[in-house]
Amino acid sequence: MPRHMLEAQEAAEYLHISYWTLLEKAKKNLIPCVRVGRRVLFSQEGLDKWFEDREDASVQKPEENQYGKLRQIK
Repeated sequence: MPRHMLEAQEAAEYLHISYWTLLEKAKKNLIPCVRVGRRVLFSQEGLDKWFEDREDASVQKPEENQYGKLRQIK
């Protein structure tokens, strides 16, 4: 299956974030990318999955408050 690869500028526009933010996330391996020489490429499918994962994580129910509960120390 052929992948639709985006340059960094195109990927930033696709995600509606700044070019520099995108490159910083790629440098810290926080967003899926492929390095080809000096170029950084992003697959549209990978960006869609990354975005969905981030969206799912943002709506997960936070753990209930642990104050006042006994817990085992490892």
